[in-house]
This record gives sequence, C-alpha cells and structure tokens, in this order.
Amino acid sequence: MRVIPQQHQKTIQFSRAFVGVLLGGLLACAAATAQPKYQFDHWTTDDGLPQNAVNAILQTSDGYLWLATYDGLVRFDGRQFTVFNKSNTKGISGNRFEHLFEDRQGALWATTDDGWLVKYQAGIFTTYTPKEGLPSWIIQQLEEDEAGNLQIVSREGIAKWKDGRFVTYPLKDLLPASIGAKWINGNKLA
Repeated sequence: MRVIPQQHQKTIQFSRAFVGVLLGGLLACAAATAQPKYQFDHWTTDDGLPQNAVNAILQTSDGYLWLATYDGLVRFDGRQFTVFNKSNTKGISGNRFEHLFEDRQGALWATTDDGWLVKYQAGIFTTYTPKEGLPSWIIQQLEEDEAGNLQIVSREGIAKWKDGRFVTYPLKDLLPASIGAKWINGNKLA
C-alpha cells in the first residue's frame, strides 16, 4: 500500500474541488446559452391572413403550410401568405374551407362548409360536388385506403377516388364486415 504525504493529499482534494466547480460552471453556461427547440409565432390579418380564424392547418410534403379559413385557402411558405379564393383563383367555387388532407400522390384536398370538395395538384384547383360523383353534400371525413385511394365518407355513403373519378358506394348497400374494416356488400372495399 502506498502512503501519500499529507501535503499532496490537500493538493489532490483542491484539484478535485476545482475540477468539480469548473465542470459545474461549464454545464451552467451551456444550459444558459442553449437555444429553445421550438418557436411560437402568432399570425393575423396584419401578416397577410384573410381573417384571424383558422379552421385547419396542414403541412404538405413540399413543405408549405396550408390553412383553411372561411375566406379562402392560404398557403404559407415561411415568409408570406398566398390566399386562394373564388375571387382570385380559377377552380375554386367557394371560400369557406373547413378541413385539409394530403394524399400519397401529394394532392391537397379541402372541404368547404357547403359540401364542396376542392383538389389542388400541380398548381390547378378543381372543385367537386355530388354532380361529379360525391355521395352527398355533407362530407364527414377524408381518408385513404390501404392502396392510397382517397375515401370520402358522408351521411349518404362512401366515395373512392380511383383513376381520376369517384366510385360511389351508397349507404343502403353497405353492410358491416368487422370492426375497423372498410366494407361494402359484406366485403372489404377494393
């Protein structure tokens, strides 16, 4: 066993205390200078929104932030807002947007409070109604099936967007197959 002289023991104790204080100070400085992970911004009509109430927000795969308002669809690129509504955009027939959904192909789908469905893809807006195959004027939900087809659920049935058109399954023809399954005529939806 090695014996350390008392003079060296005091030096070792002082060194340990100094290193402890130094490490503690460095940790305190690092914590004080750490940047916050998130930032909160507040946007209003002064910043370019058409109105201050926003019904839905969705970030699409191309990085844009889309907002549904009762005065149009709004796209935010991180710096400025671009408003799309019936007065400035061909293909939009109403301004009162409520819900947003992006499908696997990158198309943005938006519903309006009067039952219209609006698609935005490749810079083009298209509005759909029951005249184009929607089962009802009241859209309750937008979702995708396992194959990536958009499904529109309404009070009157389900419509699937397949090959550029709607295929409608009326509610009266739907029979439950199992809990959680998508079903039609006793079979899962194709």
